[in-house]
Amino acid sequence: MNSPTDFPESLAPEPDFSYRDAAGLEVHFAVERPGILFAQPAGVFTAESGIAWVENLLLLVEADFGGGMDWALLIDLSRVSQRELSTRLACFDRLKAAPRLRACAYVGATRLMRFMLELGVAFQSPPFAVCFEAGVDRALAAARALRVSGTAPAPDPRPALSDPRNSEDVLELFAAVAWAQGGGEALSVVPNASPWRPVADAMGLIKRDLDLLIGESRDRLRQLRSDLESARKLGERRERALIESERLSLRVEEEGERRLALTQDRVRQQKDLLFALGEIIESRSRETANHIHRVSAYARHLALLCGLPEREATLIFHAAPMHDAGKLAIPDRILSKPGPLDADERRVMEGHARLGYDLLRGGSRGLLGTASVIAHEHHERWNGKGYPRGLRGDAIHPYGRLAALADVFDALGSDRCYKKAWPLEKILALLHAERGEQFEPRLIDLFFKNLGAFRQIRDAYPDEVA
Repeated sequence: MNSPTDFPESLAPEPDFSYRDAAGLEVHFAVERPGILFAQPAGVFTAESGIAWVENLLLLVEADFGGGMDWALLIDLSRVSQRELSTRLACFDRLKAAPRLRACAYVGATRLMRFMLELGVAFQSPPFAVCFEAGVDRALAAARALRVSGTAPAPDPRPALSDPRNSEDVLELFAAVAWAQGGGEALSVVPNASPWRPVADAMGLIKRDLDLLIGESRDRLRQLRSDLESARKLGERRERALIESERLSLRVEEEGERRLALTQDRVRQQKDLLFALGEIIESRSRETANHIHRVSAYARHLALLCGLPEREATLIFHAAPMHDAGKLAIPDRILSKPGPLDADERRVMEGHARLGYDLLRGGSRGLLGTASVIAHEHHERWNGKGYPRGLRGDAIHPYGRLAALADVFDALGSDRCYKKAWPLEKILALLHAERGEQFEPRLIDLFFKNLGAFRQIRDAYPDEVA
């Protein structure tokens, strides 16, 4: 348990408002008057604790500052366990509705945690200022300045980037890009060195498309606000009510058509984003870019053979490239190890399924929702001996079952840093043996009945010869 000596000297502990839950999370508070509140969580955030601890925080704000004072929050994340998405929900998303919160300063955030938080800042436009600092003293100074003027001291320079195959460097780069800022200057942090060129090209394409999407969304919002103002004035101009009503009806129809076009464009951008990120993931794990194309095509063909509609099969095709999204957070020493993994390394590697789910699960439906399911369940086994949850039989989502067979068939036939490609006869023998063990029997039967089609897909996307 934290003691008052853990707080900076200028802050007074508030033990009566401390939060504890059954899962082991503790949050301790201290205040500096006027208007600075310090929160020090320790443990793991859950969905329930992410709401409850903020309620304690707001009670403390009301008790110490009253309802009419602007205030700033300093959160020390150095004692939070590595659950970056849950931490963002608890320490950012839940705070957006906090009354009169002027600023939030974070200290002790990991790179992945900071990446999650900065994406929230970029795309959610919170009503308070946000900054990240390396030490508590600098964070406290930033919180004071932001509360009063909205301007923080200059932040520490970001660390230099060295290797595009290093997950920490990739996350640092993604966090440094001003995704919601218009114009090419938002990509000025991308290195010009040749090893970074594929990453820079992919990020440039994503950034350009996001600029277009954000610009169109803002234009539509301004237009909608204008239409609402016009509708208000109709009540003051009763003699023109019929004419104005017909005009607005046409505008609404046009807006509906524009929104439909914008939605279709957003779906296309998500597809491009998933494929671009999928290729970055495969390049980190020393796999070929065509691996994700083959896995996507195999999964789509299996979905159609199972009787899924064309639209759902196409959704699976575009989501499958992110089946290994969690590998972004796996250290290179494990990801690229040329030999077998030891028990500890295997536990870390198996964590990529859950990490991929946490990264993608913000979209509960559509393309991102499908990608999160595939990332989470493509290593489950039909006999219940898979990971991360040990699901069995029909408890495994159909998308996970399809992706599992597609991924294994392609991986066995491809060179990896730890093995050479298997001959087709050996692969088919293993798939036969794993019918009802690793894979759903019906999928194996459909696969062998249509083996020629899967071989055509493999031949259409060959690995490049070095």
